[in-house]
Amino acid sequence: MTMVTGSRRGETYALRWSDINVDRLELFVKHSNNRRRINGTKTHQRSKQSIDVITRSVLLVHRVRAEERCRALGGELARDAFVFSHEADSSIPLLPPSVSQRYRRLAKRLQIHTHRLKDLRTYNVNEILGGGADVRTVAGRVGHGNGGATTLKYYAAFLATADRQAVTMFAKQLPVPEALLTERSVTTMVNGLRLACECGNEALWATLVVTEGGAEAVCGQCEAAVVARPGSSPGLLRGRVIKADAVLARKLALGETLTKELKAAIADGTLPPGEEVPIVADFAQAHGVSVATAHRAYAQLKKDGLIEVSRGRRAVVRPN
Repeated sequence: MTMVTGSRRGETYALRWSDINVDRLELFVKHSNNRRRINGTKTHQRSKQSIDVITRSVLLVHRVRAEERCRALGGELARDAFVFSHEADSSIPLLPPSVSQRYRRLAKRLQIHTHRLKDLRTYNVNEILGGGADVRTVAGRVGHGNGGATTLKYYAAFLATADRQAVTMFAKQLPVPEALLTERSVTTMVNGLRLACECGNEALWATLVVTEGGAEAVCGQCEAAVVARPGSSPGLLRGRVIKADAVLARKLALGETLTKELKAAIADGTLPPGEEVPIVADFAQAHGVSVATAHRAYAQLKKDGLIEVSRGRRAVVRPN
């Protein structure tokens, strides 16, 4: 449920059966479970989430088990019983920290690379954003406030894929320049290597990157990945040849890449002056790197005077 809905841990384990409408494939997030004290949600807002038919089936099977457990003891499952409970009548919710501990042990036994229950929520947001959902929809679904600002701040790096898809889709709507509409074929050559896609395209590329081993590109027509490597013969090229010889750039270390991304976020206002930056652990998990690598990126930002770091407080973007 955490992975499918993206709800916070406390919200998932405060769900009651009355919050779920299996016929309309909906559930309502109204409360949060703070060590079995049922309070309002973190943002003090209620949200409605759609669920898929598979999740509905799993919930119905889970409910049948809960009803059978109650009947075996001579009772009936109450309408407002908790969805997740160890009690026979489901009157007391699970203790959220104990669920995290059980998940951590299970993840280690199954050799899952992430051991934090919270990471399932991160995975949900990343997949939905990568699938093309707009930020406001995702923000409303997972309970982020500020109209999606929180979603952008913590998950902006994962919009790169959607951004590439968007610009490629837009490019397809534009007419092909007349200079390319000639009877003579146009072939791209990079350092003596011929780039050609299986669809027949040899000129229009969404991206073109020169690497140490040759060249890599994304076809501007069919979006397929195209790779050219030394040893591949360009063959007999007819027509005009566009040469794109370039000096190979030094490949940035992972920490340098993260630092560059953060600097760009600060420069364009995504992280404005005085804004708290994500904690190191969350930043590392969001980018799929080690905490040590994230620490190095933050240390470089501090050295460059872009963030202020003080003991016991979140790092913030330094005012101009």
